[in-house]
Amino acid sequence: TGTNTFIKILNFIDEWITKRKVLVHCDRGYSRSPSICLLYLAKRREVISNESFLSAKEDFMKIYSNYNPGGIGKYIQNNWDSIY
Repeated sequence: TGTNTFIKILNFIDEWITKRKVLVHCDRGYSRSPSICLLYLAKRREVISNESFLSAKEDFMKIYSNYNPGGIGKYIQNNWDSIY
């Protein structure tokens, strides 16, 4: 499922970030890659709020104001508690 994909991505970042720098990117950098970064900062590093997607998004937009999650944001919001 999509939720498992996000968990695998976060696990991959966890594994590699201790060995070298990790670059997360997509075509425009408005939705997909920033969503992964938001999840990582909220769920794994607890640098931003982990309470809900909306609270994490609010915190994340202070760091990256160009964030515009579109459909992926709705998916993450609906599955917030399943992604860890």
